[in-house]
Amino acid sequence: MTRLGESREEAQELTTPIVNPKSILNLGNWNVRTMYATGKAAQVAKEMSRYSMDILGVRIDIKTEFYETLDETVRKSHRHDILIVTGDFNAKVGTDPNHYDSVMGKHGEGERNENSERLFEFCAMNDLIITGTLFPHKKIHKLTWVSPDGKTKNQIDHTLINKKFKTSVRDTRVQRGADVSSDHYLVKTSL
Repeated sequence: MTRLGESREEAQELTTPIVNPKSILNLGNWNVRTMYATGKAAQVAKEMSRYSMDILGVRIDIKTEFYETLDETVRKSHRHDILIVTGDFNAKVGTDPNHYDSVMGKHGEGERNENSERLFEFCAMNDLIITGTLFPHKKIHKLTWVSPDGKTKNQIDHTLINKKFKTSVRDTRVQRGADVSSDHYLVKTSL
């Protein structure tokens, strides 16, 4: 979002640091399906406050050209900055980090799909790691999406961070109590 009269480039210029080494930053991602429903933005803001979120990525866009745009954006970032990419990748990372132990931990869920290969390649090319696979949580705190019939559950929403800042990640887990009538759960990462 930009302020009135502000260009997209001006809005992206960082004026003050968002985080410092002595503070905890809580960020998250949530596929809320739509923001056009009456009161949805207020619901999201309320849940954001309730879970002490400093930054929340909300997914409502189509996947068209997603990785191309993401690659372009990541290439523009400074190599000394903390790079955080968060969202619904529709990528099931699986339980076995075999061949991809450089981009994920040992605590993923589900069986890999076509989207996971794209995510792994993107992470490998950009020296990123999938934070939701680093922590040994119960499945209910890792599975981010549930099907309408309630039978199928997957870990498809992820937070990625530069590998060199991996030790700054305190936790990544699902917040199941947050509710805005979505089939996705809020994913919270603390740095």
